[in-house]
Amino acid sequence: MKLAHPLLERPIVFEENKINVLVIENQKAFSEIVWELMEQINDGEGQFVLSSDLTHLELQKYMDLVIDLFSLDFNQKRIINKVYSKLKMIAVESEYYVDSTGLISEIMRYLEKILQEIHYPLEYNQEMDIGAIFKFADVKIGTDYETIIEKTIDYLTLLQEFIGIKLFVFINLKCYLSDQDLEQLYQFVIYNKYDILLLENTMREKRFQQEKIRIIDGDLCEI
Repeated sequence: MKLAHPLLERPIVFEENKINVLVIENQKAFSEIVWELMEQINDGEGQFVLSSDLTHLELQKYMDLVIDLFSLDFNQKRIINKVYSKLKMIAVESEYYVDSTGLISEIMRYLEKILQEIHYPLEYNQEMDIGAIFKFADVKIGTDYETIIEKTIDYLTLLQEFIGIKLFVFINLKCYLSDQDLEQLYQFVIYNKYDILLLENTMREKRFQQEKIRIIDGDLCEI
């Protein structure tokens, strides 16, 4: 997979066992790049091109931009909808089919009795399916974690499994994670063959052997 942009002399190529780090020391360019990524992921305009085997990939479908590790949204609409769909599929499988249909029948009978207590013509959805139960119960993904690295790893797993995210872009990740946490994240990403890009606004002293670093300096010269 590759990520191209006019600011870059050549596309960023994502390889197994490597972590791409792009350092943009020019603050104006850094801000513009982050803004442009946000716009494109939200189906706006931008010059980033993501591709795999010469096939163009839409950023809003295949990329996730992580700006704030402390505000990771596990229960965003696109995730919850996928979770509900999967739960619905499980509920109608043979093991749970009888229980599911029985529950819907009981709810229908309950509604019929309750609605008769009001002497007005009341209507309701008589085609209710088991998926409505999960929404009614407000099923959500738990977010009680002891460490930020555990939360981050689960977030990546969740989006890859349910949404099919191909590339995770982190903004100034090294500001938030210790060297030990970064090493743990790198090991997880490499083992699971995820593609990530660290977008940093300054070069850190610590370098990891897994990192493939590219620097754009204050004069927008690529190193």
